[in-house]
Amino acid sequence: MTSRTGNTSLRTPLYMPNLVARRHNPILCRFAERLSATGMAKKTVIGAIMHKLVHLIYGVTHTDRPFDAHYLAKGLVIQDGI
Repeated sequence: MTSRTGNTSLRTPLYMPNLVARRHNPILCRFAERLSATGMAKKTVIGAIMHKLVHLIYGVTHTDRPFDAHYLAKGLVIQDGI
């Protein structure tokens, strides 16, 4: 369940990018499938994807590099906790 205590002005604009990213981003697609397979509720999966999307956005803006979907395939550890 999505928490109502979170910042609504941040949660609202991330909902549609969440749906697009879940469909077209291979990292977030696999992440969502893995969470759904464990029995997590749909709205909780949406919240987790939005959380991970914020981390990806921060990484792109912090490093000033374009997003690379194959970045983790270069031997880095995948962190499911974020």
